[in-house]
Order: sequence, then structure tokens, then C-alpha cells
Amino acid sequence: MKLPVKITPSIKCERCTMRYKVIFSECPHCKDKADGPELEEHIENYHRKLKANSKLGMVFLVITSALAAVLVLLVLV
Repeated sequence: MKLPVKITPSIKCERCTMRYKVIFSECPHCKDKADGPELEEHIENYHRKLKANSKLGMVFLVITSALAAVLVLLVLV
């Protein structure tokens, strides 16, 4: 029997806006990145991935809604 995953608290980094676990003393995502264009590119990539993931979620939501509507119509007929 698997035990539930332990939830560890996280902190939002003020430099890169990503979240990291409290057990780390500094953000593992941006600690090696220098301020300037390198950090800005990292932040833009992160936000681009978030946007792409939300679009994918909307596609799955639309597909699920369409399948649910078809299922309801098949049951009613």
C-alpha cells in the first residue's frame, strides 16, 4: 500500500517567479543565472511553458465536454 505523498512547503522566488521547496537555501532554478538577458530569457521561457500548458488544458477540457455531450445525447436517444 502506498502512503500519500508528503507535501512540502514552497517559496516563490522573487528573481525568477518560480516556486522552490523551503529546504533549499536559495532558488535552484536561477541561482546559476546572472542578472540581465540570461535571467530574462529564463523567465520568458518559464512563462511561455505556463501558457502552453494552460492552452493544452483548455484543449482537454473542450474534448472532454464534447465527449460528455455526445454521451448524454446517446443516453437520451
